Amino acid sequence: MRINKLTAARVREIYQRQKPGRFGPLYEAAQRAVRGEAPSLSEATPLHSDKLQRPVHALSQPESAAAPVALYHPACFEALDQHILSVTAQRHPMHGHPKAKAMSLANTSGTLAIAERLGVLNLHPRVLEGDHQSSAAASRWIPAPWLGDLLLFMTDSAGPYCVSWDIKRNAC
Repeated sequence: MRINKLTAARVREIYQRQKPGRFGPLYEAAQRAVRGEAPSLSEATPLHSDKLQRPVHALSQPESAAAPVALYHPACFEALDQHILSVTAQRHPMHGHPKAKAMSLANTSGTLAIAERLGVLNLHPRVLEGDHQSSAAASRWIPAPWLGDLLLFMTDSAGPYCVSWDIKRNAC
């Protein structure tokens, strides 16, 4: 069994892919359903979406079954798969989307602030950046993002909204 070890270089790659304001065919999943990126025990499947004009990356059998249900739902107009939950305060995920231009959207606080508020900051993922073999001054710990399964952009009579849908085989 191969264990994916998160590194500072991998965290930078994740953030490079997850630039804000990318939707439809411009969006890139933080973690792709391909060998070398998907967890070794996963049932990774890239599913093509005509609606989004790009692959949707499912990392488990339940995700592979649930993603089409979400994408074919008539209220769903966008989906971000394998998306980061930002560690710092950021603009709302719908910021910049054409369907949300006229909306006043609240910023998100970030997972570091949430973990600190809950008293579990020590459990937040982090990676060592720099040369950990030499002096402590040459390296530092940087926070790493958690990844969500699907962030669905839906609309109803009240307007557009987001739903973060984490898909698990078993109840947590």
